[in-house]
Amino acid sequence: MNCMLKSLLHGFLVVIICNVIKAQTIVPDSTFGGNGLYCSATFSQVYGASISISSDGKTILAGNLFSNGYKIYFIQLNEDGTEDVGFGTNGLVKVDLDTNNLHSEQLTDVEYTPDNKIVFCGSISDYGTNNRIFVGRLNSDGTPDSTFAGCGLSIMIPDLLHDSKANGIAVQEDGKILITGKSYNSILGNYDALTIRFNPNGMIDSTFANNGISLFNAFYYLNYSYNDKALGLKILPDESIIVYDLIDVAGY
Repeated sequence: MNCMLKSLLHGFLVVIICNVIKAQTIVPDSTFGGNGLYCSATFSQVYGASISISSDGKTILAGNLFSNGYKIYFIQLNEDGTEDVGFGTNGLVKVDLDTNNLHSEQLTDVEYTPDNKIVFCGSISDYGTNNRIFVGRLNSDGTPDSTFAGCGLSIMIPDLLHDSKANGIAVQEDGKILITGKSYNSILGNYDALTIRFNPNGMIDSTFANNGISLFNAFYYLNYSYNDKALGLKILPDESIIVYDLIDVAGY
C-alpha cells in the first residue's frame, strides 16, 4: 500500500436549502452554486458517501468511484458552492490506496477537524471476506497530512481486527479521532459493534477502552448470536460518546 494522491474529475450533487417557511415550502439558497445546486456528472459509477461543513463555511464531499474496484475521492466547495481551486487540483482530490488494483476501497464517512483538516474512514477489501479499516487525514489544501501515521493514512492490520469495516467518524476537541463500525468475532461466529480511538498523530489511543478498541455485542448477554454493527457516533460536550448501533440476524 502507498499514500498516493491523484486529481480526479467527478460526479456529485449537492443541494443547499436556506430555510423552511409556512406550509413546509422548501426554498433553495440562491447564493449557493446554481440556484442552490451544485451538480457535476462527468463520470458514471460515482457515488456520494458523506458530507461535512467546515468552521469557515467550506463543504467537503467524499465518495467512491468505481474503476477496477472502488477508489475514493474528495471535492471541496467554497461557501458560495464553487469548487475550491486551492484544494487539490481545482477542488478535486483522489486517494488511491492500492495502485495495483488488487483491492477495493470504500469510503464511508468524512469530517472536518477543529483546525479544518479533513479526516475520513472506510474499508479496503481483497474482494473476499478480508476487510480492513482505514483512517486518514488531509491538510486543508488536500495534501496528505504527514503528521498523521507518517503519511496521512493508517490501515488496520488483519491480525488486530479480522474482517472489519468502518461506518462513522467523529473528532474530539483535542483532535483525537473516533471511528465506529463492525468486526468479526471468530469465537462467537458473529459481528461485534466496534469503536476505535486514534491519537492526533494517527496511532491508536491505548488509554481508550481495551488498548484503544471497544467491541460490544448487545445480545451476547442474552445468549443470542446476533450481529451488531455501529453505524455512527456523536461526541457530547462533556466528551461522552453516543454510538448508534444496528442489530441484524442476516449478517449484512
